[in-house]
Amino acid sequence: MTRTGKIIYFGFWLFFFGGIVNAAPEKQIIQFLADMDDAPPFLIFNGDMPTGGIEYDMELALAKQLKAEAAFIPTPQRRINEFMASGRTDGFCYFTPEWLEVPATWSIPWLKHTDVLVSSGRVPMLMHWGDLKGKHIGTVIGYHYPKIQHTGYIRDDVIDPLRNLDKLKIGRFDYAATDLTTFLYYLSFHNSFKNYNVIKMQDYQLQCGFSLKSKVDIKAVNQAIARMQNDGEIKRIIVKYRPSYPVQISTID
Repeated sequence: MTRTGKIIYFGFWLFFFGGIVNAAPEKQIIQFLADMDDAPPFLIFNGDMPTGGIEYDMELALAKQLKAEAAFIPTPQRRINEFMASGRTDGFCYFTPEWLEVPATWSIPWLKHTDVLVSSGRVPMLMHWGDLKGKHIGTVIGYHYPKIQHTGYIRDDVIDPLRNLDKLKIGRFDYAATDLTTFLYYLSFHNSFKNYNVIKMQDYQLQCGFSLKSKVDIKAVNQAIARMQNDGEIKRIIVKYRPSYPVQISTID
């Protein structure tokens, strides 16, 4: 073979293998919605971007399972429905169908969420939900609490769940509506807060919801969540942010 022939031959294989490399499919990017009004332990923000939290870690792990990359779209709470309906975001993993006002595609449940009412030790233990009539209860703007919505209580709104518990702790009101995960996370930073009672309001099964315009394969998502449940990955994520404390939870009529 002549020198020219060798150059042509080499060039052919360079083109051939280069074509294979260039033809490799690009990694899918899943655009997760990051609720800017959310708070630890679900989303931990640095500026406008999430950098940690249960939901953040779950979405990163889910993207990895799907051999995709996770990106995050900071979204004001009031625009969640708009972003989901328009397809501006693929979806997110800390919601239930009853919390969203637009249709979506839903995964299998991956996390149990328990709403609780925390009362200060300054007041007697609540015996009946009707006893809340006329009482000020710490609540979070945009959050709804079906269990107590018809009791005649008075909302005392704050912007995030942790500030809500701060106000309960310092005596601004004697009751705060929150969730068990947030409360346990709060106790890990405020172990001097000991004089309280916790009453269960309602359980939810949290899921990943995806826009109807998203190209994310929900069957693959469900398979990935099942694998993460079976190998303990979801449990490890939750334990990282939800310390185990001996909190006694009461139930009432």
